[in-house]
Order: sequence, then structure tokens, then C-alpha cells
Amino acid sequence: MRSLFAGLALSVGVLLAFAGALEAILRTTHWFGAHVSWSRPDQTIGWRFAGNSNYWYDSRENDHPITGHTNSGGWNDREWPMQKSPRGVRVAVLGDSYVEALQVERESNFLSLAQAILNRDGERRFELMNFGRSGFTQTEEWLILTSEIVKFAPDVVVLLYYAPNDIADVDPSTATDRLRPFPTRVGSDGVALDMSFTRHTAFRLKSFISPLKNRSALVSSVAEKVALALAQRAQAQGMHDHERDLPDARIPGIGGYLSLATDTRDALYERSYAVTKALVAAMIRFCAQRRIDFLLVAIDTPAYVPSVEQRLKTADPTFRFGFFDHDLAAFAAGAGAQFLGLDAAFRARYLDRGAELHFSKGSPLEPRVLGNLGHPGHWNYAGHRLVAERLAAKLGSMNTLRDVDG
Repeated sequence: MRSLFAGLALSVGVLLAFAGALEAILRTTHWFGAHVSWSRPDQTIGWRFAGNSNYWYDSRENDHPITGHTNSGGWNDREWPMQKSPRGVRVAVLGDSYVEALQVERESNFLSLAQAILNRDGERRFELMNFGRSGFTQTEEWLILTSEIVKFAPDVVVLLYYAPNDIADVDPSTATDRLRPFPTRVGSDGVALDMSFTRHTAFRLKSFISPLKNRSALVSSVAEKVALALAQRAQAQGMHDHERDLPDARIPGIGGYLSLATDTRDALYERSYAVTKALVAAMIRFCAQRRIDFLLVAIDTPAYVPSVEQRLKTADPTFRFGFFDHDLAAFAAGAGAQFLGLDAAFRARYLDRGAELHFSKGSPLEPRVLGNLGHPGHWNYAGHRLVAERLAAKLGSMNTLRDVDG
């Protein structure tokens, strides 16, 4: 018996030593992309980054991993004081992974670049605050605006609208992640949300595993690979028929969010599009009541590349390039907000310089997530520079900001 216990103890000791050595190797080499997780489940918005955490991120887009540090709020940004600087213009920027911008170094993202452009004259001190998180829709953005951003008393709120994710993920029947809040009613009297995701077994399991992932690269790596496999399987099983097909010369019609730019709209996506606009309208009203300016920015679509537009027109001759820019511009004007569309700017830069403005490849999930056609990757360095130029020019020209005084 004693020898049996001794053998078991030896086996356990060897196993622990092996696990410890493997953990050390993974932390130092990031073998197969391994890293200690810096995210955690959140009872309000599903998940968020842990505050004051170092991160190592391999997007599979850039040719090198990106490292950085989250602020105390869990955002990919510097630490901001509650009170803005003298003669300051505080701009809170909301959006998904395009705003989060983990694919490039922080000093190279459009927020940092636009802030530097705006502050060249020295007359005012613009403070561009990053409130972006991968997978955000207007639902989570509403929650962050009303609970966190408002505490910083911004002069302007900027919301970057990304049609592929925002429209699909606002409805549980098309969302790629259901462990999140969903709107049940949006009106002039407020927003009602379904927060039942916190009671799901999967969310409770994530909450249990999260502390281990935040401390171990080995546990984090295994958990993320399992989650990725499950997500890919769920997407393959749950996709609508029109989402399985890429529009090309062999396949008639366009499905998903891009159908909104045609005469044959997908009814489900049309309803979801209306919900996203209702949520943005609620945010505009919320800001107007507090004398906060609101700027809506429409992120470019793949059709800014002429060959992609032609491919879409082959699938459906009624496809209209720039639809979201025009439609959201009219919506913003009616709601009392400023607007900036990026489709035309991206096309002009592409035609002028032949510049690639997105990374050539995205995450393993992205082609499925976007349904029928999306960007291969996020903005690259040239893309961030272009967005910075346009955003800085727009913010600098807004009449309501000219007399801001700290």
C-alpha cells in the first residue's frame, strides 16, 4: 500500500513538474499563440478586458504580435482622469474591434493619430478616449455610454458603426455570440434589455474558468481553442441558407447585411438594421439631454474596392455602393447628429494610390461571422492613418466645438 501511494505521489509530482515547465515555456515563447488571458466575463456586457492587465495579442493579421496594457476600466487605452485638461475637448469613441484596434500598436491606431493631428495647433487639447471592444453592438455601446462614458463628461461621443457585425449580432437568431444582452424594446421612453445570458450554464462555466485563464497560459490556450472549435461548429450548423453562399458569378442574389443595399432585402436583417438605428437614436437623445455632441461614423464596406463592387453587382445588379453612408447620413441628420462616412474616402485613397487599407487576412472566424462578404482583415497601418485624417478633419470642423473652454 505504501509503495502504491509513493508511486501515485511520484506520478503526480512528475505531472505537476511537467505542467509547470510547459506553463513557463508557453509564457515566454507564446508557442502556438499561447498567452495568459486578459479578458473576463461581465454581468452587464457579456465580457470585457480585465483592468490594469498586460496583454500579448497575435491577430493573425499583422506580421508580429502586439503587446500593451489595459487601463483600470479594462480598455485598450491610457489611464484618463475624470476631469479633462484645461482647454480640453474630450471625445469618447465607441465601437467594436475596429476601435479596440489590437491589430496595431496603440500609438499607430487612428485614435492616437487623430489626437496628434488635432493637437498640432496647440489652441485646444483634444482627448480621444477608447471605449472599443471586439464584438460590440449598439446594445453594449448603449450600456457603456450610460453607465461609464457619461462619468467622464465628454464633449463629444463618436460611434463607429460596422454594418456586418452590428446588424447581425443585435438579434439572437443571427448573433455569433448569445452570451450577451439583447434589446427587447427601444423607444423614446428608454431601452429594455434581455439580460438572461447571465443565467446560462455556459456563462457560469466561463465565470468559473476565467480566474484560471487569467493566471495560466496553458489553461487559457486550451480553453480558447475549445471555444473556437465550438464557435465554428455552432456557426456552421446555425447559419441561414443565404449565409452559406458567397456572392459570385455562379450564385444569384445577395444575403445578409449586404442585401440591404439591394432591392431584395432580407427581412430579418432589415428589422435588425432598424433596431440598431433605434439604439443609436436613443444614444443621441441621451447625449443631447446632457449637451454632448454626437458623431456617427460608418465604417467602410468591402465594396470600396471596385472589383468587389463589380462582383456584388454581378450577383445582384441592384446593389448600390455607398448605401450605408447615404442611409446613415440621412438618419443622423434627422436625429440631430453629425455624420462621417468612410466608403467614399476609402475608395478615393484606393484608386489614387492603389493602397491596401486592410490586412490581407483576418481571424479564423471572420469569414463565417460576416456571413456573405466582409473585409479579409481589420484596418492596417495605412487604413488607420486614413481614418485618423478624416476623423480629425471632421472633429476640427464641428461648429459646436469651436468655443469649448476647459
